[in-house]
Amino acid sequence: MMRVFLLLCTLLLCGEVKSQDPDPPTITHLSVDSLSQQVEIYWYNNAPEAVGYVIYFQDAAGLWIPLDTVYGQQNLSYITQGSNSQFQQETYSIVAFDALGNSSSRSEAHSTLFMNYFYSLCDSVCELMWDLYPEMLNQVGFKLIVHQKDLSGSGFEIVNEILLSNLDTIYNYPVDYSSKYTFTLQAYNTLDSVSKSNRFAITTTQVVPPTYAYINKVNVDNDNFIEVSVISDSYFVDYFEVYRSSFDGGFFQYIGDANVLENEKSGVLIDEMVFPNQNIYHYKVKTFDICARPYVLPSYPDTIEQFEAHQLKLSALSLKPSEMQLSWIDYPFFLEKESYSLWLDVNGDLEQIRSIIPNSYGLIDISDKVGSICAFAISYEQQENVLGLQDTVYSNRICLTKEPTIFFPSAFTPSNGDIKNNTWKPLIVGLESISSFSLQIYNRWGVKIHEITSPSGFWDGYYNGKVSESGVYNFHLDFNFGSSEKGSRQGTIRLIR
Repeated sequence: MMRVFLLLCTLLLCGEVKSQDPDPPTITHLSVDSLSQQVEIYWYNNAPEAVGYVIYFQDAAGLWIPLDTVYGQQNLSYITQGSNSQFQQETYSIVAFDALGNSSSRSEAHSTLFMNYFYSLCDSVCELMWDLYPEMLNQVGFKLIVHQKDLSGSGFEIVNEILLSNLDTIYNYPVDYSSKYTFTLQAYNTLDSVSKSNRFAITTTQVVPPTYAYINKVNVDNDNFIEVSVISDSYFVDYFEVYRSSFDGGFFQYIGDANVLENEKSGVLIDEMVFPNQNIYHYKVKTFDICARPYVLPSYPDTIEQFEAHQLKLSALSLKPSEMQLSWIDYPFFLEKESYSLWLDVNGDLEQIRSIIPNSYGLIDISDKVGSICAFAISYEQQENVLGLQDTVYSNRICLTKEPTIFFPSAFTPSNGDIKNNTWKPLIVGLESISSFSLQIYNRWGVKIHEITSPSGFWDGYYNGKVSESGVYNFHLDFNFGSSEKGSRQGTIRLIR
């Protein structure tokens, strides 16, 4: 009886020993496979009696869901099959079990290394964000791996590795236009373990940066405003900031933007706050692309040269009714060799006077000119340049006004039978300069008895179908000439019968 009792006690005692639960495993690290984006789980075993492991996954509600079973004490890794670790952080735990079906408690939860980012079109950096990774044993730090591929046509590819501390959780990575970037973050420790994050890629703003900003024209228009024209080699330029100085090498002041139209490469700014007859104005530009990124660029294609451009300036040395004595500077800013010529604008009719050399002076004979007389110079490229342009710029205008000479006969004799001096009309030198004409004739009582509306018109002495009485009549003339210049005359006429 005693022998049976001891046997039962021994069996009972042994049963208590065998029913003890195994110790839980310890997850060393998780890593997201760069290609499959599945999670690789690594752990070590703390229970010699363990014969297998159950992999648990924590769902969005915080519940632990058994994912799979791994058999074999030395099988200490697992690769998921349906992970969504590319888009979210995932958390796992492991339970060990022995041959008798006893299970350990769950291991400490371990989450994947998840990296997020913020990038908008036109940003110059991609902001990378992640959480600390304290679950990794003996972590040293992080390594950011960036693969860049150029999409603009060159096709170059580079890989950049950046070491970060284990306390870093954010990094602003500078990005170029027209590139594809692929980002991966790795945590590493003293045991040579590597835990990889999710991998993601961004494509940056498609922009072909300009390589030059050429001021192809600084032109003075008919209103004495200065037109600054700028051209680049990129359709992705949005505008040019234009700066002006009144002195060579002086302080440059921002005056406005030369906006570029869609599908164009050039922009124009009209500078109205100028006096080109008095000053030489110097201009330079700063280029901005569609993302408002600034560029300080060479002024010519395929060079590193930068220059300031000024207008072609004409100056008056002396102005007389018979002649204009003028001087002019050069305009050395074209891509091709330039030529110069001197012109007159007489009442809207253009006349080339002669070819000239730059930085010189000369005389124009205007003794036979009447009305609005303006001289100007032009500079033009002798041939088409590498941009397919052949530009011309105009100087400011030097103008003077010469009224037409008008002679009014003092008397006439209508209907006196001699068939001479029967009409009265003014004689005009410079008739072609007159654009409007109104001459009114009044009797002694101030009654208008005739009106001449053409410079070639006349008065035959009649009023209401009858020859007017002999006597003195008054006239008043208003006329326009040249460029809307006004003139007037008045006097008396003696009618003799």
